Amino acid sequence: MLLTQQAVPIPCGRIGQAGQMRLRRGYAQDCCILFLFETKGTLRLYAQNYQVPAYTNMIMPFREALLSVQCTMPLCWMQLCVDEETLQEAGFRIGELCALAKPLAVMQSYQMLFDHTAGKSEQEAEIQLCAANLLLSLLRYNDASAIKMAAQIPHYDKLVALRREIYNSPARSWSIPEICDMLSLSIPYFHKIYQSAFGVTCTQDVIESRIAFSRKLLEQTEDAVADIALQCGFESDVYFMRQFKRRTGLTPTQFRRICRQERSTEVL
Repeated sequence: MLLTQQAVPIPCGRIGQAGQMRLRRGYAQDCCILFLFETKGTLRLYAQNYQVPAYTNMIMPFREALLSVQCTMPLCWMQLCVDEETLQEAGFRIGELCALAKPLAVMQSYQMLFDHTAGKSEQEAEIQLCAANLLLSLLRYNDASAIKMAAQIPHYDKLVALRREIYNSPARSWSIPEICDMLSLSIPYFHKIYQSAFGVTCTQDVIESRIAFSRKLLEQTEDAVADIALQCGFESDVYFMRQFKRRTGLTPTQFRRICRQERSTEVL
């Protein structure tokens, strides 16, 4: 495991909307901070602006006791009590935006980490540590697999660009024949290399991107479930609800209720 410290609470949190905040360095003198982005936007750190695509991550060194963060979109953050050199030796790229190869797995790992932030017991801290290690393992896999796949999979750069656009524009009407025409590939060949590159089909990625987008809308808006289904590109609310429960284990209404309960707990 990359994180080897004892079971102590790991500083993490969310910026729920566009704005500015200052993050305080935790208990380690040499540490970095991990940012996870589910939606596209602009980030400003250390007097530099970054145009951030959806479903990317970036690790930055914590150079000062307080870090000023400005963003035009929500983001998740986690402090890594590991120095920059150690992370680089482990294969992480510092200060670069990196696409998430397994977006939902990464965000679910973060959710587990975040859910146990408030726990004071040693068991809660252990769960946090395990979730953090899983998250970092997935991120390290992203970089390692990208280098390997680029050498092995034909048209890999085009596939990565396509996948990023799918997650940036989940509501778009994605047609496999139109995609294949755009890439000048046959449909069977496209299906083969896409699944070889990412371990899922393009259709599965389209659905996953829409489910991820719907989670944000359910959490951040009061829109009706049927309206959210349309906003996310689903052909009907019935199909949306079936896909949502299959992937999350909850109905959209149950998911929204849990989000509201968590917000009310945070206020208290």
